[in-house]
Amino acid sequence: MAGRRLASLRLERNHLIDEWKSKKGPESAKLLVRIMDLDDDIDREIDYLRKRNLKKFGSF
Repeated sequence: MAGRRLASLRLERNHLIDEWKSKKGPESAKLLVRIMDLDDDIDREIDYLRKRNLKKFGSF
């Protein structure tokens, strides 16, 4: 499925946000960096899926 990777990334991000809420100090900073990396990955995956759909169905 095309959206499986996107769903997996979002699930991991949500899990890390829940963890981040309970952490303090350097651990929370590490989690924030990982969350930001996942945000970038999610954005790239969304762009990829949009481009793929445009190629598949053409532009209107």
